[in-house]
Amino acid sequence: MPPKPRALYHGSSITGLKVITPQNKSIRDLSEGPVVFGTPSLAFSCMFLSPRPNDSWSCKGSFNSTYYMIISDEQRFREGDKGGIIYELPSDTFYQDLTKGMRSEWISKEDVPVRKEFDYPSTLDAMIENGVQVYFVDQETFQKIRTSDDHGYSIMKNSTSENMKRGKNVRE
Repeated sequence: MPPKPRALYHGSSITGLKVITPQNKSIRDLSEGPVVFGTPSLAFSCMFLSPRPNDSWSCKGSFNSTYYMIISDEQRFREGDKGGIIYELPSDTFYQDLTKGMRSEWISKEDVPVRKEFDYPSTLDAMIENGVQVYFVDQETFQKIRTSDDHGYSIMKNSTSENMKRGKNVRE
């Protein structure tokens, strides 16, 4: 198990929070109950700034330490991109369950006080600024990525990310 970080990040479209309260909004396992999610990765937290896109037109994940977001409805994403806040949280009450979710996810079942907040006017800009590889693809390519044996790695490797188009934080 990795050592507990001193601080974790929590991305949200809700501004002005002083305390993050456990909720059932983003459920990875029904038996888990209400939790607060945190991550030591600023990049990973950026993918949760906007209200969470429906899985029918977007997906997120990581290859090694590189995070990616694939979006099949660019117009819908851009119209809904209002940015959000990344909250820095103390990690005292957080723990990991490595049998669920991604390895960079930590959870707490208690209210967590906010230490700092970072305002991002655009989720897309925040993701690119923090190294998330963002791909806008058509629906056919999106379905191929979702059903591929390598989780879309070979398709993304041969695609042009928004990072490449902007020449900013391009990662393999």
